[in-house]
Amino acid sequence: METALRCADWCIKVQASQPDPNRYYFMTTDEGELVMEADGGEFVDNSKLKQCYWELGFSMMLMDRLYQITKDEKYLGYAKKYMEFLFTCREDVWAYWGSGKAALGCAMYYSFTGDERAMEAAVKFIDFVVETQVKIADKDGKYAGGFKYEDEDDILLIYVDHAACFSGWVLDSIAYIESRMGLLK
Repeated sequence: METALRCADWCIKVQASQPDPNRYYFMTTDEGELVMEADGGEFVDNSKLKQCYWELGFSMMLMDRLYQITKDEKYLGYAKKYMEFLFTCREDVWAYWGSGKAALGCAMYYSFTGDERAMEAAVKFIDFVVETQVKIADKDGKYAGGFKYEDEDDILLIYVDHAACFSGWVLDSIAYIESRMGLLK
């Protein structure tokens, strides 16, 4: 728990240090200061497509988990701030291979708060993953699901990574949504 709280403190400091409401910087120096673009810092730019939305998703999931464990409402407040930034991003924010962690963070947030926007975001990602699955025949002619983008290498790792979106982020998101709706007995 001590390590989780230290990580949360870092995430909270990064969140509070954001200099531009249209960008989310996520790289820091060893001293914990944001690394800006001029110094090679990376960021999510809400005006561009195909962003690394997972950078906010991991932090959002941490805040959700800390709320789940401690019941301290401040963690939901921080989770909401990540979600609010994600809602300012382009139309692929919930429909891109890098969206799974953010979608799971939203499903978790929904399960704790009932915020319908969070549930709708998670469902958009779930729909995206299901709709983009393709039949891929292996060397024996058996089919497996998967997908890849036109700018990705046609290698097994890509399909495995995208299949993990289904088996990990989607199934966990469904479980959190179902828990809120009382569908799980």
